[in-house]
Amino acid sequence: MDVNNQQNVDRVQVPRTEFSQKTSNKELYDEYFKRMPEYEANSELTANEFEYDLEWYNSDPLYFEANLKNKLVLIDFWTSCCCDCLHLLPVLEKLEKKFEGENGVAFIGVHSGKFEAESDSYHLKKNILKYDIKHPVINDASMQIWSEYECYYWPTVFIIAPNRQIIKVYKETVPPKDLEIFLEAAYDYYYPDLNQDPLPIKLEAQKEKDEKKTQAAEGNFFSIEKEMAIKSNLRFPQKIQYVSKEECVLYGCNLLIISDMGNHRVLVINEDTYQCLEVIGSGHSGYKDGAFEEAQFNQTCGAAYFDNQIYI
Repeated sequence: MDVNNQQNVDRVQVPRTEFSQKTSNKELYDEYFKRMPEYEANSELTANEFEYDLEWYNSDPLYFEANLKNKLVLIDFWTSCCCDCLHLLPVLEKLEKKFEGENGVAFIGVHSGKFEAESDSYHLKKNILKYDIKHPVINDASMQIWSEYECYYWPTVFIIAPNRQIIKVYKETVPPKDLEIFLEAAYDYYYPDLNQDPLPIKLEAQKEKDEKKTQAAEGNFFSIEKEMAIKSNLRFPQKIQYVSKEECVLYGCNLLIISDMGNHRVLVINEDTYQCLEVIGSGHSGYKDGAFEEAQFNQTCGAAYFDNQIYI
């Protein structure tokens, strides 16, 4: 019997995770699972080790010969000015939630900025907070990693086996369902070999909150504007829609409708008293209909008011 076929048979006999039963396309899942030894055998690329002087966000530095050893790794090369890259972020967030608690898989973003200003540490950190990115991100300001992985398109996604062989590459166009099913099959296939130790995740959002607490405890004061911004709990508000009281029969006052992007919600404010009249959205990222406190949005970027209706 062929070595690869024998290896595949052995793996089928090992208890699998639930992904094989809950996948949205069992036929495609089975095809990917069956061909996994072929992808590995035909791979001509091995993932390069990360250098020791890189700038990491959301995590301590990670290395294939240390905390990434024997893990299934997804690497997403992106740049913050690329619409396709930004559209991929909620896809990755969905996958991170799907694999939550499965420490054998690691998601890593490599920000290889198209323009110099994008790779500035301050702006990159702000974009990580703005888009609520929760996986580790490397600032590839010199485009060194981009060159080592021979990338030509944003985004480019690599799936890397526990032995560091690159088994799948998506270039420019990343079909969400195909990526999800391939990752499910790869995770199940490599499951017996995976290192389930958690990664040293330290989210920038939590660091920012801790810093504010430390500053307050030490008696450091902010400007009035910054104090108001902190108390408002707004995160990267995008658009403000003004509605006059003549148009607003429902509330009978001048309104400000604020798209609170970072909190995935919309606020309705009385423009005269600054009282918050409505909070539309639960504050959690997602796509869910429901009452104001239950509905979920993903990065609210604008709203319109017409005929006593708010369109988000």
